Amino acid sequence: MERSTKAEKTALGLNIVIAGLECLAWLVLIPADENTFFYYTNDSNFLALLCAFLYIADWLHHGKTSRFTELARYLTTTVLSITFLVVVLVLSPMTGPMGWYILLFTGTFRVTHLLVPLCSFVSFLFFEDASTLRRQDAGLAFLATFLYALVMIILNLFRVTEGPYPFLRVYDQSLLASAVWLAVILGGAYGIGFGLLSCKRKFGKRRENMEKEK
Repeated sequence: MERSTKAEKTALGLNIVIAGLECLAWLVLIPADENTFFYYTNDSNFLALLCAFLYIADWLHHGKTSRFTELARYLTTTVLSITFLVVVLVLSPMTGPMGWYILLFTGTFRVTHLLVPLCSFVSFLFFEDASTLRRQDAGLAFLATFLYALVMIILNLFRVTEGPYPFLRVYDQSLLASAVWLAVILGGAYGIGFGLLSCKRKFGKRRENMEKEK
């Protein structure tokens, strides 16, 4: 679809903001920890950086976004939403009374746990074109999260690393607990992906109807 509306220009602006925030965060993250990419948060944010640049390049060079770019932005927004919800609902309570403050408002967490997920969500849901997305695309986030969990569980089993999240520490909990956590996380990933896509499709149809009425 041709890029000319105010909403789509707003999406471009938000993707530029995402790219800028991610560049600042990665200047700190890359030298800070050799295990940076063991974290789902960092993987999802690195994907956000790449897809923001992809979106910007598509918009500037072609005046439109391809299906590949729309899929990439959808996947990015879904995994960032998973990151945000896991931080708010699981990791912050586990961290203690100051958990929400520490994990949402300090250091690079302000970018990776809060600002980028919110910017991506707002941009995708309210401003970006996603007319090529189909219902079956909802499985993308499930697949990405499953692959991450599979790799990290194998690394934990062979003691290459520990965690990095409490629910991945297979030697610190029963097999049943690991299975339950895996089912909750993967089920949540699919549910979030499906819900986000459903909301986008409904909002997109509503916006099209409003534009036709004008």
